[in-house]
Amino acid sequence: MPIDEIGIRHIHPSSNPLRSDIGDIDPLCGSIDQVGLLQPIIVRGVGGHFEVVAGNRRLSACRRLGWHKVPCHIVELSDKEAFEVSLIENLDRKTLNPLEEGRAFKDYVGKAGWGGLTELSNRIGRSPSYISKRIKLTSLPPAVLEQIFRRRNSPSLAEELLTLEEDEQLEVARTLEREDLTTREMRRLVNVIKEVSPRGGQRKEESPWKAREARERFIMRCIEQTIAALRLSLSRMDTVLEKLDKEWIEKEVIMQYRLTLHGQIDSLIRLRRKLGLT
Repeated sequence: MPIDEIGIRHIHPSSNPLRSDIGDIDPLCGSIDQVGLLQPIIVRGVGGHFEVVAGNRRLSACRRLGWHKVPCHIVELSDKEAFEVSLIENLDRKTLNPLEEGRAFKDYVGKAGWGGLTELSNRIGRSPSYISKRIKLTSLPPAVLEQIFRRRNSPSLAEELLTLEEDEQLEVARTLEREDLTTREMRRLVNVIKEVSPRGGQRKEESPWKAREARERFIMRCIEQTIAALRLSLSRMDTVLEKLDKEWIEKEVIMQYRLTLHGQIDSLIRLRRKLGLT
């Protein structure tokens, strides 16, 4: 594919960007400044200008560096083909987070109507189930998604939240905001909420256990349910505290109760460790 030098003022960003923002391009600017642009930008002709197919971040970096021309591959592509090429390159370079992938997949099969899951799967080399799971992530409330992906890039945890009701999802998000939970603790919290939720339906029949094993499992469930309930209470108390800006007496009383709840949670965690139920 031939490479052409194109005036940067004639190149416009993609009309269908896959990322909500270009992120931090300082490292990219430093790299291009030191060694040059190793991978030319892919562009297509649209009207009287060129439009980026793949390389929005590289284009922004070159603009910041004050370049007047950039090396480009010029291709002739339809809107659908341009979107597919951009999606494939970003997936290969792993520049999209799971939510951005989900939004791109959703746009392809829904908003643009370019094809179904199977066709998209064949185009990008990802399974239909992978695509479907990513699309489902976009249905989670923004507050939940922010907490999940701000603290850890874990689509599997986000997928578990899909089984909860929206108010329960938000409670988990508030807990994550105030409590530094491990992935294991987060998964336990979700499972406990599903188990105690009145909307969770009937539980499945459990396999028979020996007396000792049954007792340990019961104790574990009680401890986890209590910890989860206390953490949710902390989250709700924090919501109340945020509204008490000037009522310092009431705020002080609630803060004392909050410290008590923290102590109870710590005691339960120590008990769980002592019993060997970590």
